[in-house]
Amino acid sequence: MLAALLASIHASTLQQLTLDDMIAKSTMIVRGRVQQTTSAGFQGHMIWTHYTVQVTETLKGSPVHQLDVVVPGGSSAGIQQTYSGAPTFSANQDYVMFLWTSKSGLTQVIGLSQGLLSVVPNSAGNAIVIRAASSSVRFLARLAS
Repeated sequence: MLAALLASIHASTLQQLTLDDMIAKSTMIVRGRVQQTTSAGFQGHMIWTHYTVQVTETLKGSPVHQLDVVVPGGSSAGIQQTYSGAPTFSANQDYVMFLWTSKSGLTQVIGLSQGLLSVVPNSAGNAIVIRAASSSVRFLARLAS
């Protein structure tokens, strides 16, 4: 029984992406706020959680006002799945998101949480972005207001 369970487990290595990598590989880059979690459900063998994002600025791609962004993991039908490195959103937090859309039409953050940057004020009150996926701040940039 254990052998059958282990045979279905897949492992992968996540490539660390630079800012240039994320820009080049993204189909869309937006600034926006997560408004709500709309649902979590199975697509194939994976649970995907859907988030409604209110877009305030489109930095790459066709301008949109609202997006459905999916994140691997969540709870559905009494089953919970978690994925190491999956981005976590906070409602009403301002983000810059590097996104890509899969062949199945799901829009996701590129490189799991690597492509999710929180927009926060610095000590002078200027908006900066931080790569929240890291325990240390590796990426800072000032946003034009």
